[in-house]
Amino acid sequence: MEENPKETQEKTEELIKELLEDEKDDKAEKEKIETQKKVPKSSKSLIFLFLIIIVVLLLIGGLITTYKILTHKKEVSESQKVSNITNLSVTEKKTEEEPPKKKAPPQPKTLSQSSTNYPYRLELKNFLFPLNENTFLKCDIYIYFKTYEELKIAYKNDLFLRKFFTEKLKNIQPLNLQSEKNFAEYQKKLLEDLKKTNTQLNPADIEIEPILLKV
Repeated sequence: MEENPKETQEKTEELIKELLEDEKDDKAEKEKIETQKKVPKSSKSLIFLFLIIIVVLLLIGGLITTYKILTHKKEVSESQKVSNITNLSVTEKKTEEEPPKKKAPPQPKTLSQSSTNYPYRLELKNFLFPLNENTFLKCDIYIYFKTYEELKIAYKNDLFLRKFFTEKLKNIQPLNLQSEKNFAEYQKKLLEDLKKTNTQLNPADIEIEPILLKV
């Protein structure tokens, strides 16, 4: 049985129409899939770009910080050098300006606690003399003056004074050490002999502190 040409044409048109619709659906599905694929790629690109920007900023910040540290260290070292040079120059100037110091007698001492009222004294210490095989006499000697000028003269004659007292005390009699009265008279005699021996010296008084040492 043969088909009607009109029905055949209608079927053909419907088939073409279905094919066209299927093709449109396939094309739309493909575009949808491609769009879905493109979105993740674009977001990944943005994240990657953002990370690159952060890394660059961190590198720039690190370089700036390093530069500041190096610059600060350089400035500190230069300031220290300048300070050292300044201190050195000041020290050299002081050394050049200061005259050589001369030896001077000890500062005057006011003897408020002493038995004497004379304001100045010269101390001669650590004299040691044998009295016998088992006994030694250790002495500290104090020479008193009324003025500082007299003290300066005595200070210049220190060696002479030591020799004088050594000669006198090495021959001291034990009797002079047995009582305070005898020892006080012995000191007065030493004072008179000292004034006679050296007219430059004018001591006002002398005081001897004897200590007996037994071995």
